[in-house]
Amino acid sequence: MECIKGDIEASNETHLDAHSLSEFSISRIAFSSCIRNKLSNILYYPGIWEHVRYKFKPDLWIWLGDNAYSDGKDMNYKREKYNEIREDEYYRKYGPIGNPKIPVMGIWDDHDFGYNGVGKEYPCAELSQREFCIHFNISKKDARHPDYEPLEGKRSGIYSSLTFANPEPYNVNDVKGIHVINLDTTSHRDVLYRRGNCSLNGVRPENVDFIDKEQWNWLSNELFNVKSEIKIISSSIQALTPTNFNVDNDMYHYCAYDGEDGEFVKGVKELGEEKKWHGGGDFHKEKWADAPRARAKLLQWVQKSINMNMTKVVIFLSGNLHFGDLLAKRMPESSVWGASQVLYEVVSSGIGQKARNWAYRNAARIRLRTCDKQGNGVYFKECKFPFEFKGKTRNKCITNLLKGERDGRPWCFYDTNKKNIPNLTKWGYCLPENQELVKRKDQYVSGLTCSNHYHQTCGVNNVYGGVAVDWKNGIITLSVYNPNPFKMNQTAASAINVSFLPEWKIFKVPPDDSNHVEEISDSHVKEISDSHVKEISDNHVEQISDSHVEQISDSHAEQITELLPNDETNFSIYSFIIDNETNYDITDDEMSSILEETITTTNMNSKVPCNNMFNLPCTWNGKLYSPKITFNISTNISIASATSATSTSINKFNISLGTLYFIFLFSFLLFLKKKRSCHNNEIII
Repeated sequence: MECIKGDIEASNETHLDAHSLSEFSISRIAFSSCIRNKLSNILYYPGIWEHVRYKFKPDLWIWLGDNAYSDGKDMNYKREKYNEIREDEYYRKYGPIGNPKIPVMGIWDDHDFGYNGVGKEYPCAELSQREFCIHFNISKKDARHPDYEPLEGKRSGIYSSLTFANPEPYNVNDVKGIHVINLDTTSHRDVLYRRGNCSLNGVRPENVDFIDKEQWNWLSNELFNVKSEIKIISSSIQALTPTNFNVDNDMYHYCAYDGEDGEFVKGVKELGEEKKWHGGGDFHKEKWADAPRARAKLLQWVQKSINMNMTKVVIFLSGNLHFGDLLAKRMPESSVWGASQVLYEVVSSGIGQKARNWAYRNAARIRLRTCDKQGNGVYFKECKFPFEFKGKTRNKCITNLLKGERDGRPWCFYDTNKKNIPNLTKWGYCLPENQELVKRKDQYVSGLTCSNHYHQTCGVNNVYGGVAVDWKNGIITLSVYNPNPFKMNQTAASAINVSFLPEWKIFKVPPDDSNHVEEISDSHVKEISDSHVKEISDNHVEQISDSHVEQISDSHAEQITELLPNDETNFSIYSFIIDNETNYDITDDEMSSILEETITTTNMNSKVPCNNMFNLPCTWNGKLYSPKITFNISTNISIASATSATSTSINKFNISLGTLYFIFLFSFLLFLKKKRSCHNNEIII
């Protein structure tokens, strides 16, 4: 069949192309891919767009490919399918083309570019690129448009980039805030698998790649010459997922494979990976790791960009898989690419899609706590919490004995049933927490998913992802959302916090913030009530010593609250447990270690943490206290005792004491010398 040019009328419903706007600032990006949004599709939940617009409130939406399922060479069919997307009632009312419009950027994948699995062999690429530009309302003044002039500047492919200003008052030193880099991994993709012939027109590529030389040169400029605080790289396929060496027991399944001594294996080893790393189980889904030499080049360039101080954090966004996921990878130190750096990725794919109950194994997936398999030293298993052991519920790695001595190293179970009863043979030693790429205190999970992993949001029909930046505190929240009729108020299916040092802090230019907390002077202790909410910044550290402590009675309850932003992004909920087998006499030196021992996270909604009211029965000087407490902590207030050199750094905190016996917790932090004995208590903060 020959390529058929589109001549039917395009829908009058139009996107707002972000490239058409003057530079503006953004802090919140939402994104997804693989959409089937016809109302006749019972799997499509149109309420997802209300969730996007009113719950997440993005400044920018990014489509990550398969933006319509329009396989084939007929451009009228492609235009018709694009029209259906934009004319959907809910997409028009609440989606990116609603009122007001949400600026949009986008890339494509195989189904909207050509057809399933196709790459540069697709003969209708330029016609398809025209339909892409019509769908996203891309101007003829844009190099991606087929009618762009001069012709020598016209772009073969839909890759693009934009820089966004830092929002005031954090825009200092002319450094851009977010730099979005959209890759086209489809238009010039080589044949990846030997489903047929790896050669194209009788010529086999020397090095299998996803992008051509022109796009590599363009990417080099974006990474090494454009400075920004954060770089977001959109790719239709996963970048951090490792190469899968368990494909039909035949490595020659990959067109890029050139033997054990070739570039394929070399590319894997350069990234510090091995054959035992899981890279997608037995599922043949396109990913950068199918061409390890190209993947190594991409990730090494990104590592160098960070080490050249061209950015502080790099986050990949990807789609294609029809589920959500959160990934991270530590790049090895290199004499060429520089110091080791951690890279992050959010996978978001599927709107109106059939649920995929895939146990998609991925060594790069973020884990609540990582363990090995029965002491084999390969740390790719994930601890399952809570688990029952010796008649008690455990919510952390433990050192209790099981069938003999385990040399005192913390361990956990990585397989439990629905009643939290573990398979006693499925245990492993826990990875030291300082080696986890994302600490447990910086994670939020809503529960195990279809794959028995906390951060793979699978078995769902509608998924979108989010990146939200707290410029004041230097926190980036990466989230996956699964809105449905039963979970419209859900904060996220899973999320993590990534910290960075904002430019304004480097140059010590404090923002003009009228809500800062006044310092507590030596002469008095200020009472901060709900009607006088103040925030504590890094430059207003409160020192509370024994000589400045006021005994607070039941009739003078001090309410300390935090003014939280509407965006619900600033969260860092910590969790602690006091071993229910032990009676503790808490000393000053023990305080920091208890506060630093993170055990479980219950909720990261910064406005109204859910499930945060709990009973804490505790004896103190012979009296039983049972306060109900809401406690929300994030980093940098110093609370110290004049009798001890120990101090614990905590950033903005929020305490709400709801019962008569709130005195316990406040006194606990101040009178560190007091003895206390708590039994069977779990403190969730």
